[in-house]
This record gives sequence, C-alpha cells and structure tokens, in this order.
Amino acid sequence: MKYASKKNEIVGQWIFQAGKIVPDASYKIIEHMISSNFVKVSDREDGWTTLYKEPVEQSYWELTYPDSELHGGGPPKLTKLSEEEVLEKYGECL
Repeated sequence: MKYASKKNEIVGQWIFQAGKIVPDASYKIIEHMISSNFVKVSDREDGWTTLYKEPVEQSYWELTYPDSELHGGGPPKLTKLSEEEVLEKYGECL
C-alpha cells in the first residue's frame, strides 16, 4: 500500500461526530492495512502489541494501543520498525 511507504507512524483517533464517538480516517487506514495488506508475524507477551509485515515493501509494522487507560486500550497506533528494532523486540521471528 503506497500510504505505508510515506509514513513511519499512523495514529488513530476517536472523534465525536453527530452525537457519536467514531474512528477517524487514520484509524480506518490502520484497520484496512491490517486486514488487507499485512501478514501477522508475532505478538508480544503483553497481549497489546503485534508485529506485522507488509509483504510488497518487506517492511515491519508494530501495532500498539498507547492509551491503555481507555477502554480496549484506546485507538490503535502503527509504527514502522527497522529490522534491528524487530530483532531487539521480537527476537528471531524474521
């Protein structure tokens, strides 16, 4: 996905719209990337962090939920990781 190559981090947000809390465009992009483009590689022991690989660009992305005080960990965040960061955090899962 071309969007992935332009960004190193995508942070979803919840917004209040027409009396409801709904996901913003970045949140929807994250959901689309995970469901359509990414291949799951590994989960961290915390249960809230997942490593994905984007097979076309061969890039690695980490899904986290940085607002842990919110219900369900809050909106998602995708962060592009280098191979060195992947090895450091996930070991030999490459």
